[in-house]
Amino acid sequence: MIPPIFKPYTEAQYARREVWCSVLMLVGMTWLATLAVSGWRVGLMTALAAVFAGAAFGCYRTRKTERGVWMLALLVGGGVVAFLAFAAAMRVLDMRAGRGGDPLWLAVDVAGMTVLATITARASWTVVVQNRALPPPS
Repeated sequence: MIPPIFKPYTEAQYARREVWCSVLMLVGMTWLATLAVSGWRVGLMTALAAVFAGAAFGCYRTRKTERGVWMLALLVGGGVVAFLAFAAAMRVLDMRAGRGGDPLWLAVDVAGMTVLATITARASWTVVVQNRALPPPS
């Protein structure tokens, strides 16, 4: 049996997530601008993950017509997940060193980032599966 994380989205699921991640990208960019001006650190990883998710879904718009998008999906999906895992590890190390804020906000931030990173990884896998199944050009 395929684990749920590696099971491609259905077309309806993909379409819903595409819309939501596009909206979340705008919210994430607004929150990043707010963080830059105010100096806060609350929600930084979640905002980055939202921007990455929206960018990934934007890159995959031609997944059904253009062959080779699967390579971009592997690169983007793997890169986003690796970067966000590294960012979460660094925030936890900051917290342990006493430079972080409230541990509750860190947990909420990491949870939000994990949900968005999982959506991005699964969308990337969906694009890989769908795009590799396209017939060769004639």
